Amino acid sequence: MKIKGCIVLLLFASLWSKPLLAQHKNIFTLTQSTFKQAEKYYKQNDFMSAITLYEKALLKDRRRQGLIKLRLANSYLMLHHTKEAEFWYKDIMNTKSLIGKQDVMNYAMMLLANKKYEASKAWFEHYNKEYGTDSLVLRKIRGIDQISLYYEDSLSKPIHPLSINTSYSEFSPVFYDKGIVFTSSRQAESIVKLNNAKDNKAFLDLYYSEFKKDTILSEPKPWHHAINSSYHEGPIAFYNHGTQAIFTQNFLIEKKQEKIDTRHLGLFSIEKKGENNWSEAVSLPFNNASYSVAHAAISQDGKLLYFASNKPGGYGGTDLYRTRYNGTAWDEPVNLGSSINTSGNELFPYLLLDSILYFSSTGHAGLGGLDIYRTSSCATGFCEPENLGYPINSNQDDFGIVFAPTFKSGYFSSNRIKGGSDDDLFAFEIINVYFKGHIKAKLKSVPLADVSLSFSLKGKEVKTAKTNDRGDFLVALDPSEEYTLSVFKETFKPYTATISTRHRSEADSITQEILLEKEVKTLVKGVVNQNDSVVTKLKIIAQETSSKHQDTIYSDEKGEFFYEADPGLEYYFYVDTRYSFGDVLLEPSKKTKGTFLLYTKIELHNYDTTFVNVLVKDGTVPSVNALVVLENTVTDKVDSLYTNKKGMIRFVAKSYADYTIRSYHKNKSAELIDFNLLTNRVRTLILSLKKED
Repeated sequence: MKIKGCIVLLLFASLWSKPLLAQHKNIFTLTQSTFKQAEKYYKQNDFMSAITLYEKALLKDRRRQGLIKLRLANSYLMLHHTKEAEFWYKDIMNTKSLIGKQDVMNYAMMLLANKKYEASKAWFEHYNKEYGTDSLVLRKIRGIDQISLYYEDSLSKPIHPLSINTSYSEFSPVFYDKGIVFTSSRQAESIVKLNNAKDNKAFLDLYYSEFKKDTILSEPKPWHHAINSSYHEGPIAFYNHGTQAIFTQNFLIEKKQEKIDTRHLGLFSIEKKGENNWSEAVSLPFNNASYSVAHAAISQDGKLLYFASNKPGGYGGTDLYRTRYNGTAWDEPVNLGSSINTSGNELFPYLLLDSILYFSSTGHAGLGGLDIYRTSSCATGFCEPENLGYPINSNQDDFGIVFAPTFKSGYFSSNRIKGGSDDDLFAFEIINVYFKGHIKAKLKSVPLADVSLSFSLKGKEVKTAKTNDRGDFLVALDPSEEYTLSVFKETFKPYTATISTRHRSEADSITQEILLEKEVKTLVKGVVNQNDSVVTKLKIIAQETSSKHQDTIYSDEKGEFFYEADPGLEYYFYVDTRYSFGDVLLEPSKKTKGTFLLYTKIELHNYDTTFVNVLVKDGTVPSVNALVVLENTVTDKVDSLYTNKKGMIRFVAKSYADYTIRSYHKNKSAELIDFNLLTNRVRTLILSLKKED
């Protein structure tokens, strides 16, 4: 993949040469030796120019034969010419004084990309023996051992290249308006565009192609001139019904001492203004001058964003990250972790139905190059990524997948030979039946997180999934099959069912709610008393102490209440009326089978209440409209108030409770811990704001 090789491996490496065309050579370079000229272009990542000069130097420079061959291998690798890269690596693999662990890894990867599976496996095993066991290498060996599995469903996923492909690069399509927007290095006549020295192709822009009839696309045109600049733009992700978007673009940092322009990728947001106008691009807050942030995938409500970055502290070359919009700003991005990210490259995330994550990776088990994978969230992170297999994936680079709104078809990008020598767009018709649903506890009807689902065909497990923290699950099943579903969660009885995808239309869906019964039950029976009399129809809060999850129950006409507690967990029950309070703490039951009945009693006592004022000051000045957070540390109840024009709030303090009081205003805060009416008779508390660290 010529262009994508540059985008992923060069833009993320962020080294761009000042001269933008390889033909721009000055008199000084002509006087240099051929090898030194080649080294100059190699260091500037101008690999096409470097290859031409290295090949000439190979005929003249006998002293540097090994080094020149290594440089040729690396240059072809960076341009993703896998056959040429393999040829030159093979020639130097026995020169131990010249090659290192990365060269061995590169050679094994090129053999895999060229479908030489046994040779690739042998070199991966040599790598582990020579340099120590590597998790990425183990995944690659496992992938080679099960290579036939990736071809099993090849007839159920017909693909074909699009008519709008050219000899240039086209990739990462997304649906927009009445057609698709995609990224391309083709050069529109109306745009003055520089060329990229790395492969002498135009820089990337966004193009729009409208559906003329069914899936036939019109001649592409530049999508938006205000967005398309003289450097790289794309890919793009639309959300909120196509009225907002986030796209990838270069931004420039000049380093004059090094005489090099360092170009990184960043994410920029835009919003539709009228029929054909868009707002000015706004840089997202986590863009950074020291590394790249790219390839946005965003939920339709705009609150959940995935992206790729080579920021320091990751697992490998580029990792996937996630951030949430909290209503006012984006949270600090979080790495998706080792179940997704590897020591290779993870790129091009895509979010389907806001719950299934598709992405491309060089680090997981696969057919070679970038393969496309899918996963979904589990309570503890993400489930094991699933390789989509052939023909969506090939031995070359496959990436940038998108589904049509019907989920019956879609597009993806690939640099496989069928569509041309560069990245091209392919259409596919898939076909999965989506099984989605919700799992609850039967008696309490509460969602169950981290429930394991296993799908088997003829006694062999073929798919797995887990519920998220809302008890939801979504699994893509193959059509025309009869699955055995097994559902497991600790302390609950196993659940089995038959899920049939036979006689269902393409991209059909099955929806089911599953109720799990407890294997071990702890039933709490209690009574509420005050002054030796039962108290009826009172609201009682049952709180699990570790998670702080609360349920509301009520005492009946006999003053009794009933509650099913989770075994092994500690619970806190309390009643808080206007003038009385009572509570009880129940320790975890240790019973492992059957039903355990636990009796308890809540005794109510009257308490005093007093109005307490809180004055928030910034220096000597009352702080107006400052946020004050009141936390009752006995019941964990939290209230939020804002100060009035005098910088004050008033609340009703209860004598049984301890309070933590915090205030926030702009970049300052204040805190008072363990305020109690019984130990503190002050009725106006003063909080002095200080700058946060």
